[in-house]
Parts: sequence; C-alpha cells; structure tokens
Amino acid sequence: MTIERHAAPRRSGKKALITTIALATAITFFHPLCLSDASAAESPTTASHQTLPTAAGPTSPQEVEAFADKLFASSKMKDIPGAVFVVVKDGKLLLNKGYGYSDVKAKTPMDPDKTVMRVASITKPFTTAVLLQLAEQGKLDLKKDISAYLGDLHIPRKVEGDLTAEHLMTHTSGFEFPDPPLSTHLTTNAEYLRHYTPTVVRKPGESYMYDNMGFSLQGYIVEKITGEPFDKYAKKSLLDPLGMTHSSFIMTPDTKTALSLSYDSNGEPMPPYEINPADSPDGSLLSTGGDMAKFMFAMLNAGSYNGQQILKQESVRSMLEVKVSSVAELPNTSYGFESLFRENFNGQKVLAKGGDLPGFSSWMWLLPDQKTGAFVIFNRNDAANAYFREHTFTSFMNHYYPDNKPAPTILKSTQQELQQFAGAYRDLRLGFELIRVEAKPEGVLELSSSTAKQQLQQVGPLLFKTESNKLIGFKRDPKGNITYMDQGNVSWLQKLPAPSVTISDINENHPYRNYIDDLLLRGGIELGSGNTFLPDQELTRGDFISLLISSMHIRKSDNTSSFADIKGHKYAKDIQTAVEFGLVTGTHTNQFSPDTPITRQEAAVVIWRLVQLMGADALDAKLVGETDKWALTAVKYAVASQIYGPEVSPRADGSVDYGSKRNLVRKEATAMISLLLSGPIS
Repeated sequence: MTIERHAAPRRSGKKALITTIALATAITFFHPLCLSDASAAESPTTASHQTLPTAAGPTSPQEVEAFADKLFASSKMKDIPGAVFVVVKDGKLLLNKGYGYSDVKAKTPMDPDKTVMRVASITKPFTTAVLLQLAEQGKLDLKKDISAYLGDLHIPRKVEGDLTAEHLMTHTSGFEFPDPPLSTHLTTNAEYLRHYTPTVVRKPGESYMYDNMGFSLQGYIVEKITGEPFDKYAKKSLLDPLGMTHSSFIMTPDTKTALSLSYDSNGEPMPPYEINPADSPDGSLLSTGGDMAKFMFAMLNAGSYNGQQILKQESVRSMLEVKVSSVAELPNTSYGFESLFRENFNGQKVLAKGGDLPGFSSWMWLLPDQKTGAFVIFNRNDAANAYFREHTFTSFMNHYYPDNKPAPTILKSTQQELQQFAGAYRDLRLGFELIRVEAKPEGVLELSSSTAKQQLQQVGPLLFKTESNKLIGFKRDPKGNITYMDQGNVSWLQKLPAPSVTISDINENHPYRNYIDDLLLRGGIELGSGNTFLPDQELTRGDFISLLISSMHIRKSDNTSSFADIKGHKYAKDIQTAVEFGLVTGTHTNQFSPDTPITRQEAAVVIWRLVQLMGADALDAKLVGETDKWALTAVKYAVASQIYGPEVSPRADGSVDYGSKRNLVRKEATAMISLLLSGPIS
C-alpha cells in the first residue's frame, strides 16, 4: 500500500529514516529498530507466552475510566491532540471513551462511536478472518500452494517449497521485500500486485518478516475465490454481521465526513490524503472505537457477537495461537496478529496488532485467557507515538496484570561456546540495518549497531537478556547452524555469510579494507574482472548512487525515469530510487549526467540529504580549501560527523580540507557510505 500525500513529518535519529521509509511505503507499523532499551527499562520484565494464574484484571467500568482518565491526563500524554481508548472484558464494554479533539482548532471532541480514524495495519486481522471464513467453507486450503488460487498471477521463486495462505497470514512468506518502492498511482489491489509482484528468496515458513505484500495477496485470493472486490466481500461477510456500521475498507462519503483530522509532530493539522490502492487488504480499514469493540468481542467469544457467528470456534482459537517463535519464550506472530512490546506482556498470553499511517497510530491487544481486550488510537503519528502507544499498553498491563515471575537464571557461558552466535546480522525488512555480534572473553555477547553497543547474558540455549532484561533469541537451521536473531521487532535479522572472495588488488592491511569488507558484506560492491576493486578509480555520479542504494539493500524503484538521460541506463533503477527519496535532483535541463565523474562535495550533498531524512540537524566545522556555497552545509556536516576515510586528516588547529572539488574515488566512497550506515568499524 502506498500513500499519495505530502512529505512525512521529520523525526529524530536513525529511527526517522526507518519511519520515513515505513510511511512512504506503507509499512503501517512503526518500530524503533535499535539497540537502546529505554522503553524496556520502564518495565523490567521478561517475555513469555506461558500464562500466569488468572488475575482480576479490569472489572468495574468506573475503575477502568478512573485509570484511563489519570493515564491520559498525565504529563506523558500532554502532546496528543486526540485519542480513543476502549476496554472490554467477559463480554462487557468497560470503557469506550474519547480524549482530546478530532479537530483541535474547532475543539471538536473525540467521539468514540462516531469519530472515524484510520486503523491502518489493524486491517490485517480482519483480512485474515475473511480468509479463514473461506477455509471454513472448503473454498481454500490454508496449507496448499497459493498458485492454485491466483489465476494467471505468478509469484517468482528463487527457492523450493510451497507458498501457502498460512505463510501469508504469519509473515513467513520469504519474500525479498515486503513493500513496493515509493510512490505509485495504481488504483486497485490487483493492479498493484501485478506491477509489484514479490519474489520468494527464502524458504516459506523459515523466517519472520512483517509483510504487507502477504496481506495484499490474501485480499487478492479473496477476490479470485469469491469473484467480488475484497472491500465489498469483506464488508458483507465481516463488518455487516458484526454491526460495524461506521467502518469501511474504502473511503466512503460517510467515513470521509466523520474522519478525524490528523496532526504532525509540531501539532499542525496534516493535509488530507488518499492511500493507493484504495482497498488495501493490508491497511485501508477506517473504523471507530465502538466498532472495534465489536471485533474484539467476537475474537474473545469464540467468533460470536450479538448472535452472529463470524468464525467457528476452532478458527478463532487458531487465530489466537502463536504460530511463529524464534524460541518458545519469544512469540512473534499468529494468524494476523503479532507480539510486539512483548517485554511488557508480564507473563500473560497476549496477541496484538499495531497500525500506522501518517497522522494515525493504533494498538489493539487481546488476552484470550483473561477474556480481555483493549484498543487505543491517536490522531498523531511520529516517533513519540510509538511511546504513547507502548506507554498505554505498559500502564494497562502493569496496573491490571502485574508481573510476578522470577528473574531468569544467568548461565555461565564461555567465549568458545558463544562463538556460534558471532557474526553480522541484517534486518530482513530494513536491509540497511546491520548488527554485529561478538563473543567476548567475559562470557557475554556484545551487540554493535551504528548507534550503540550492549552486552547480552545467556539465560537459555538460544536465549539472552540485555541489561534491562529485554530478551533476545536466536534460531538454528535444521543443520544446527545459527541463522537468525530475534530482537522483538517486526522482523528477524538474518546472519550473513562472511565474504569468502579474495580481492586481488586490496591486501589485508589496506587502510580502507574494513570499509570495503563492510560494503561487500552488505552486497553493495561488485568486484571487477579478476576480483579487482580498483580502489583509486574515479566514480561517476551513477556509480556512487548505485553503491549507496545497493549497500542500503532497499527495493529499487520500477517507476518511469525522472531524467531523460537515465532511461535504459544500467543504474536507472538506483537513480530513480534516489530521486524518490529526495537524494538527487538533477539539473534544470532534466538531466542527471550519470556518466559524469562525481565530486566529493556532490557526494556529501547526497549524504546530507539522506541524514536529513534521519532527522539530522546542520553541524558546523572549520573548513579550509574551496567548497561551493551550495555544498557548504553538506560538507560541514560530513566533516563534523567524520564521514570520511584516511584521505582526510584534521590539522592541528582543527580545520579540515575536505577536498570538496576533487573527483571521488572508489575507496573514498566506500568509506563514506560504510561510516554513514555502520559508524566506525574496528
């Protein structure tokens, strides 16, 4: 699903780049992929889906409202324009209340029964429920290869193994990329899938990666089986029986009239936008708090609500069973649900789903053993909203289901025993994120990213804990090799094989060797004939952009080239991808000149534009030598951030000659990009 809209609000830190890519490609769930455990530190618990004895939980509507009122009146919630909070238990609606405003300027209160908001990826459990209805009718075999249901739509595969509806529902498809490139104007889900057909590159069922394409395919399967558009069939088979009269899978005149305004991080109202395709089975649902309560009632009551049986009891039970885990203590996903924020589960069995679109952020969680569910949604979405959402959930769990599990036992591990976990791991979803794992002599694992380091202590054969008691797991393949790491985000990280190629013109002691090895590991570098790197060869503008985009491991654009002189060029997709991220602008004559040598100041400008997506602010530096005015801010940032290799040496007075107007060579470009993505590599 993609979005036609204005630019996303700026965010701080590398999380901003993640969220920028997320919102631009409709990832529809923000997750801070980093090593920091700031959120986990507030609730030092260990995650498990082994349930504790039944706690009282929420019981009285008056007490729940008092809890919610205090929560939303707290200073930690002061920056939200508006929200709706819903709590159900034992078939009773204990809370359905709005806070703040749907229109701040007009002071229009949030009405939990009438104010419509975009629940975004909370659409996914609804889509899966419709698919399970078809399975109940015998029209779909969940364990049969989906090619039987796709008609003439063919899914390319680079590995063997059936791709089933079950894989689509559990984010285990093995697709190379879970989302399409930026910006598209395709209007229907079918057109979308035909244009951006995903490719299977890992054996289905082997790995977990949050996957919008898998849910788009579920909607397509519904259309092929029923002969009706997904939104119409899903309304008839699911929304109407539940009495969700204020909800729709597409924008209608009624939902548009009732739609809340949404706000950016500065508290300013955002311009209206549409999503494409309009009927996205992965995230187009619009709903209210009251309507979402009805869906939760059905999920917690064996598929029945108000006399309507939307699913059989066994189907609902299957939806609420954890289907994917790296290790038993760390649940990842079930059919349509997920297990984020699991460090705050407090030992309870929790199935949840989050959703994000520009200006809207939501979180629904179910405790099936406690017959309890809750839903919260905000009409603001930026980096802080991940905190608002998690803070609401954590506060709820600590208040109603406090944790009383003993702390895990620390195992005495040797460096040799831990060596099997060592290596570099790449996030399956956000390929520019690499984490390096090192076995230390003290018997701990050290994890290093571009932003932080932390140490892990072993508490199980494949289970470790951070200093703040967040659990991290590893997964073996059938041969016993460690293949994945699970940090509790929306995808696992895959262990990368160390490059085995020998570079013929670079020795082990070359001053740029570490940077070159890093980009080889990332897949950004292609060696020449005879495994040559040609370290002193000048790069063209196209060479540099391709090196950057390939090293980031993001899906390349299939859109029409923006520049007349890159059509048919070998780097056309790389350059177009950079255009869509705003990294390059070309010339006033609609040219990019891909084969012209790139200067160091031009490369610095590309990097500066990229770090601005990460929320970076301008930095000052003392420069000597000549730099053009249009590149001055970028070069100062590069110098202040030390995004350069051994070719640059600060002088005794702290000034730096960046060599701005000199043409960039391959080894220098490798250092720039490696330092940008990884930070210093020892």
